[in-house]
Amino acid sequence: MKKLIAFIPLLFTLNSTASQGDDPCPEVALSIPASKEIPSEMEPPKFPTHGDRFLPGCVIVSFELAEARDSHGKTLVPVNLKIEAESHKKWNRSALNSVASRKYAAENVEFRGRQWSKIMFYLGAP
Repeated sequence: MKKLIAFIPLLFTLNSTASQGDDPCPEVALSIPASKEIPSEMEPPKFPTHGDRFLPGCVIVSFELAEARDSHGKTLVPVNLKIEAESHKKWNRSALNSVASRKYAAENVEFRGRQWSKIMFYLGAP
């Protein structure tokens, strides 16, 4: 019973933080554009073990787009991934893996240069 009582205030705190609409991402001035490209395939970020202690979370990842091997120029994938900012290091691996899993249809991509994407982590709906 003690565990349940301790869990209820934590859950309330997490939900109230996320529902306030606060952006957990640190302020960072990047000289590269935000990615406007929409992936045709991607894996959502996985929730890390004990990640709920660091909610809400945010990671800003920069990358470039390059042709995927054996795609004959039809598919682009993110390369040269770099963490530009994070609310906590706990989220980095999950965010990098999610961005690395993305695939883009080359015919729909206007910009292949360095760009960034924001990965957000919330408990429930933001």
